[in-house]
Amino acid sequence: SVPAEPGTLAVALIFATVGTPTFNDRLVVDVIEGTIIRRSIKIRTDLGPFSCHREDHTLLGEYAGKNLKLRVRSQIVTPGVEYHIDSITLFYTF
Repeated sequence: SVPAEPGTLAVALIFATVGTPTFNDRLVVDVIEGTIIRRSIKIRTDLGPFSCHREDHTLLGEYAGKNLKLRVRSQIVTPGVEYHIDSITLFYTF
């Protein structure tokens, strides 16, 4: 649940990559309210570093007072590529 006060929502994803991804390989973070995807963030994974990587993204829009779920999924097109998700964290600053 996001506090009712106006603020900024951000997400941090820490992951490691196995294999050698190409330009088309992505991790996707979906922000879901109920059954509706409110925002999808596509993260390129071919830029490295591959052993441990953190991506931070600020989510534009109004999320105050909302109940949200996060889903992380991959779009892998290169054989042998896989991802290990270490953590996903939401930040809400007033």
